[in-house]
Amino acid sequence: MGTVLGVVFIVVAAVTGVYVGTRPTVMDGRWIAAKISKSFKDKDVALECQREIPVGVRGAEFACTQSSRGGRQAVRYRMLRDGTCEQTAPIPVEYSPRARRTRGED
Repeated sequence: MGTVLGVVFIVVAAVTGVYVGTRPTVMDGRWIAAKISKSFKDKDVALECQREIPVGVRGAEFACTQSSRGGRQAVRYRMLRDGTCEQTAPIPVEYSPRARRTRGED
């Protein structure tokens, strides 16, 4: 009876280990945004990343929105296995370089 319980315990431990080991890690986007924002030279730029960022064996790919006085821009980032983040592609969302004129302001 003890041998059967030992084998069952080992099988359950192995299955649990495989299940937990293959699940992706999920990072908080606020933490990533704070980490990337430290590298900006212009401190007036705000960065907001997606709330949950799944991290796999090869790293992570995620989207953020950069806001500044010149407008907003969606940007894709890649986080490598060593923890460094690099911008992969900017995606224009909306720009507001000047305030819109209302009627009668000519």
